Amino acid sequence: MKRLLIVMLIALLFTGCRSRMKIEGTPEFKADIQQGLALIKEHSPEQYKMVLENITRVYLDDKGFNGIHTDRSYSMDKLAHSQYAVYDEYKPYQIAAVLIHEGTHAKRIKDGTARLKEPYEEELAYNAEREFLKQFNNYASLAALEYVELSYQAWKKQGK
Repeated sequence: MKRLLIVMLIALLFTGCRSRMKIEGTPEFKADIQQGLALIKEHSPEQYKMVLENITRVYLDDKGFNGIHTDRSYSMDKLAHSQYAVYDEYKPYQIAAVLIHEGTHAKRIKDGTARLKEPYEEELAYNAEREFLKQFNNYASLAALEYVELSYQAWKKQGK
């Protein structure tokens, strides 16, 4: 019996039973995050795993900050969320892409390789978004990809 319990505990450790990220906010916000996660899980299991293992918490922020924190929590600004939520068919793709973007930062923070003030860091995160969105060929994913490209160009113009 003890041996069975030990084998079961070891199996749990290696089958992906990890703590899930906490999602905090309005019911609509929580549903949007779940939809984005479901899209990632279905189409890119490796990125899904990366997001869940590295972002500790996702929450709706009313203070104007949209990004990852050093504790690997991600605060999504209410304005950003409202922009993602304009078109229902577009929203899951944009939410999924931003989770992958912030998950990329969170993974590098966790690994100790993040250089959050360096342009290379943002380029890595934007490239992860692009990689995910390019696998689709529908209007919603193309619109999300265009949004990513516009965001990237705006970021580059700011000289960050």
